[in-house]
Amino acid sequence: MTYVGTNSIKISTEMDEIMPNPPASWTYGYSFESFSFINKTACTVKINGSEPIFLDVEQGFEAHEDEPVSSFVIVEAGVEYQWIGRM
Repeated sequence: MTYVGTNSIKISTEMDEIMPNPPASWTYGYSFESFSFINKTACTVKINGSEPIFLDVEQGFEAHEDEPVSSFVIVEAGVEYQWIGRM
């Protein structure tokens, strides 16, 4: 298992894809079997290309053993957040 995540509180930009770019040697991007996101302020997100989903202050989002999370976009700029994922 490999864990990846933020090393501090981050602040989003508009339409911010928060998944990191994979290493250059990879032929595909990150895909997390478990994923946890916490938002310090209310925001709207798109998960794996979904329609916009509203998350209230510190509501966050959790996915465990569901469909892998390969894209997570924060729609608004200025959202404080952190995340961790397991592949």
